[in-house]
Amino acid sequence: MQALIVDANVIIAAFLKDSATRKILLGEKFKLHSPQIVEQEIFKYLPEFSKKLDLNTDELKKIITELFEKAKIKIPPLELYSEFIPKAREISPDPKDVPYFALAIALKAPLWTQDKALKKQSTVKVFSTAELLEK
Repeated sequence: MQALIVDANVIIAAFLKDSATRKILLGEKFKLHSPQIVEQEIFKYLPEFSKKLDLNTDELKKIITELFEKAKIKIPPLELYSEFIPKAREISPDPKDVPYFALAIALKAPLWTQDKALKKQSTVKVFSTAELLEK
């Protein structure tokens, strides 16, 4: 099973809609990892999701937590990838994605994202959902 770093937007997409993204996320082909910041990124949008889905935030937190458990997304400690943050800062096209790149470098794993700008570097392999479906 190949390790794969998954970004918050992919998890949000899988949460909001039953799609190919959700099938990959819940499948057995990849060992998924995300940096600690992922939960913070997702939970900051809870009020917006709550309105959109007509659920209260506590119900939504429970559903998101269950999705993380079912997808077996591992959230490694910062110590595992903190030494790679300087390198990640050098290559990341967006400062908010530095933790994802640092974790990808630490685990020698590709990054799953729909953000095309993250392909503008050559250190970490970046896959879109469509590219993962081809694999």
